[in-house]
Formats: sequence, C-alpha cells, structure tokens
Amino acid sequence: MRAGRLAAAALLLGPLLVCAAPLRSQEADPPPSAPRACPPPRPGRYLITARGRLPEGPVARLMQETWTAEGTVEGVLMERRGRTYRRVGYSGTWKELIPCAASVQRRLPPPGPPAASPPPSPAVAADAEGEAGESTTEPPGVSQPSELVIGPDGRPRFGIDVTPGSVISERWRLQPRRACSASTLDGVMVGPGNGFAWTGSRWAPLALIQRQTWQGGAVVGVAVTSLEGKGSVSAFRGQASVEESCLGTLRQQDAAGRTITGVLVAHSDGSGFAALRTQPDQPALLLMERVGPVPPSAPGP
Repeated sequence: MRAGRLAAAALLLGPLLVCAAPLRSQEADPPPSAPRACPPPRPGRYLITARGRLPEGPVARLMQETWTAEGTVEGVLMERRGRTYRRVGYSGTWKELIPCAASVQRRLPPPGPPAASPPPSPAVAADAEGEAGESTTEPPGVSQPSELVIGPDGRPRFGIDVTPGSVISERWRLQPRRACSASTLDGVMVGPGNGFAWTGSRWAPLALIQRQTWQGGAVVGVAVTSLEGKGSVSAFRGQASVEESCLGTLRQQDAAGRTITGVLVAHSDGSGFAALRTQPDQPALLLMERVGPVPPSAPGP
C-alpha cells in the first residue's frame, strides 16, 4: 500500500521536477560578457572643426586645443557666428564620462561686436577685405560644453556642442607638437567645403571644392562653387602666412577680382589644413588634404 502511494506521488511530481531542471540550469548560466572598454581619453593637441546653427544663425569654428594629463584645457577659437568673426584664447577642463565618451568644458569670453581689424602678417595684403577683428580682452564668462566619442586609440574623434539652443557637430584630429611654417603645406591640396552665404535677406547653403598648389606660402588653384545649386568655376591665386603654432591667414583673389580672406590651421605633419572664411557674407569651412608634391611648374614665393 505504501509502495503504491510513493509511486503515485512520483508520477505527480515527476513533471514538476523535469520542468524545474531547465530553470536551475538557466539561473546558473554566467551573464553575457561586457564589451571591451575603450582606453582612457588621450591628452594631446587637437585640431577641431565645427559647424552648425545657433538661434541667431549659422556658425563655423576652427579650434586648436591642448589637453593635459591633469585634465586641463588651453586653446584658441576662431569662429564665424553669423556675420561676425572673432578669435579668442580660452581655458577649461576635460574628463571621461563613461568608457568611450568624454566631455570638455571651455570657458570663453562672451561673444560681442567685432573689434577693429589687427594688422595682418607681412605675407598677407594689408587691405584684406571683410576680415573682422579679433577680440581677446573680454573677461571670461561663457561656458561652451562638448561631449565626445573616443576612438580605440584613446583620441577624441567626433563631438557635439551641447550648449542649449545649439546644433553643432565637431570633427577632431590629433595635431602632433611640431613647428609649422608656410612650407609645411608645400604640395598639391584638394578638398571640399561647405557653409552659408548671405543673399541680402537670408542665409543660403554654399558648397565648394578646391584644388590648390602651395609653395612657400604662394597659392594657385581652381574652385568649383555651388550656391543653392547655381554652379561656377574659377581660377585664383593668393598668399598665406603660417606661424610656428600652425595657425595662419590666407587671402585669395580670382580672375574677376573677387577676394576671399580666411584663417587656417595647418596639419603639423603637412598632410593638409582646415580653413575658415572670415568675410561677413560667407561663414564656410574648407577641409584640404595633401595629395601630391609640388609640381615643377608651381609658383614661387
């Protein structure tokens, strides 16, 4: 009789025990492994190009920024904000947010009306039209925060300006600590650019590509430009000045006599440069890369 009751209990409990076995097995499985963490953000000097919009209009920026191992930041900002250009020094801090992401907090002078233009360098004509002045005397007081993604080598690669009201993306490039000069950029450069042009009542989208030949600061080239789909092709020549810090100025004039002025940051390894137009009607960035040496027929300084 007792044996019969045990057999009946086994029949009733058997399915429950069978069902429970997989549950115990699942609970014992280890959790999935976490993705491999990125290395910590890498201190160094960086070239940053940024463009987008603020409530008051389009904005384009060039920055050369140095991160220290202690978490501090020093840099130079060259910015076109609508029709106003400024160049200011700044300081700040950086930190890792989570693996593969970091933030930087810059402390900048508040934007204001353009000051009188400073004397240009000897390599650039003194009558550079449309080049607004620099302002470096205003007291610091405006925060400009950015959040970044970090590459597998620890270098910041891309960023977003997270200032309220802004829609601005950033591209970061490591800038090794080497002295620059005008001859750093000797060779053939090609690259695209885009931004906006003021039509008298609104900002219209602008796109361009250029081929340039550099030798000792002298530049000749060809530009293809599209303003709202209306294309044009023009040849130009110009002159540039590049400081040891790799910051410089550029002035070009085409066959029709139109003048383009700008500032630039040379890649310290000579592989290219980034330029920002400074005349009030065209906030545009140009990203050039070196594709060949100086040809035999290139212009001299």
